[in-house]
Amino acid sequence: MPQAPVRLRCEFTNNPLGVAVQKPRLSWWTDDDRDAEIQSAYEIVAASSERLLGGDQADVWHSGRVDSDRCAHVAYEGPELLSGQRIWWKVRTFDSDGLSSGWSEPAFFEMGLLNTEDWEATSWIATDLQGSFSHSSPVAVIRREFELPDETLSARLYVAALGDYRAEINGQRIAGCTFPAVWCEYDDEVYYQTYDITPHLSEGANAIGVLLSDGYFAGDLAGAGRNVYGARPRLRALIRADLADGQQVVFGSDQSWRWTASWILAAELNGGEDLDARQYRPGWSRPGFVEQRWLPVEPLNDRTPELRSQQYESIDVTRELRALDDPRESRAGERSNLVYDFGNVVVGRSAIELTCAGSDEVCVYYSLDETFDTYTVDRITTPEDRERWMFRPEFAVHSFRYLKVEYTRARTRVGGVVATRLGFSEKPALEFLSDHSTPNELIEVMHQSIEGVALSV
Repeated sequence: MPQAPVRLRCEFTNNPLGVAVQKPRLSWWTDDDRDAEIQSAYEIVAASSERLLGGDQADVWHSGRVDSDRCAHVAYEGPELLSGQRIWWKVRTFDSDGLSSGWSEPAFFEMGLLNTEDWEATSWIATDLQGSFSHSSPVAVIRREFELPDETLSARLYVAALGDYRAEINGQRIAGCTFPAVWCEYDDEVYYQTYDITPHLSEGANAIGVLLSDGYFAGDLAGAGRNVYGARPRLRALIRADLADGQQVVFGSDQSWRWTASWILAAELNGGEDLDARQYRPGWSRPGFVEQRWLPVEPLNDRTPELRSQQYESIDVTRELRALDDPRESRAGERSNLVYDFGNVVVGRSAIELTCAGSDEVCVYYSLDETFDTYTVDRITTPEDRERWMFRPEFAVHSFRYLKVEYTRARTRVGGVVATRLGFSEKPALEFLSDHSTPNELIEVMHQSIEGVALSV
């Protein structure tokens, strides 16, 4: 008898938000370890809530028994789907003798914003910050406070950017907002991301804050230079919150948002960042923050590219790596260098623990060769008298095996240094494992390389 199906996916993704097609494609793995057994049929039920699904009440769609060995690209055939609608579904399969498996664990998919009018509460907003053909501008920090009159049952944040961004609500970084930048033909289309922000909201005062950088839109593109699509990054955002009292609160980016230049003085996605930690503004994404000399944003309506939902899981930190051995140290006057070897190529960022006895200029160099003949660099002005401070680049992505930290020994002590590899959180569908270490290591290196190439594309 077959076991219940596993690894349920919609549009190749686990429980996706922001689905943008009217007939999403469903898939699953059959779970039957008997030799020569195949799936002969399947049955899908879909409901408007997990509770109804658990009671086998298919108030949205019931496929009935379908004679087919197909377990991928099975299209949803229920009623027309609406913006923001969540569908719960499960599946069971039948073997070659017609015996059914148990029902799978429940899965869901949630629709994105399907209509242009869904974005009518918003406009594109921009600041006065603008880079040149040779240098990026400071990263803008943009914020707005808002009130919620009751407890939040469910809330979504939809964000599109001509550039790159990081978003926080009430002082907390939104899950999945590690690397949302997506290259596209910005004149024609822009991808937006969907976030579940329910856990971040509370009754009463709330605040949203966004760091907005050049990204692929205005940043340096290899072989093409800067400002290929425009000089000023822009943002469009929408929050929809369903409250316990039955209200739905909807608001978005408009002239009420305010901005100032941030502590990130320059950021190139493929080049590096300049950061002055002394200018950091604690509480910038919390309610009650005092916006001294902050300016109103500028609403812009001159650019209307098509907004399309990003249909794959967000890029995030997939692994933290430590150096193979203790760093190699060298000195030149008051300056010291520590060189770390991580053993293989990392496409990602660093996380460096610093103890600061005074403001210092710290440079973090990234290179694929230990001579550092070619490199990218993050430049940091450290805070003063900080017992422990963690440096993590926000926007730059580096390809490196070797990392060098240059600092003033009398002012700074370097603690733990970690390389953070970026990639897709979805695990590969197939894995390879042999009883010999060499092919295992080779496959691991190939997988890491493919992840890096996919990220760079």
